[in-house]
Amino acid sequence: MAQTTLNVRMDEDVKNALEDFCQDVGMNVSVAVNMFAKAVIREQRLPFEVTTQNRKFNDTTAAGPCRERRNHQIRQTQIQKFRGNAQRTEKLC
Repeated sequence: MAQTTLNVRMDEDVKNALEDFCQDVGMNVSVAVNMFAKAVIREQRLPFEVTTQNRKFNDTTAAGPCRERRNHQIRQTQIQKFRGNAQRTEKLC
């Protein structure tokens, strides 16, 4: 299968956080973006809920340590789901 290049513009802090996450789960950003694209095609929807809530990106100042702890727990759950989806996606490819 021929490959092509996709250029994406994003904030530098988002890019850095994405690279850190990908490194934590043992992949690079290219693999993560490919997994995202394949999930969208397979499921014919975005693999997450889109809402209109007005919240600042990574706003941890409002709730302090409680929010930080909850965000860590959410990230760990997302990592586990992401790994499960990655294994299922790899079987389909």
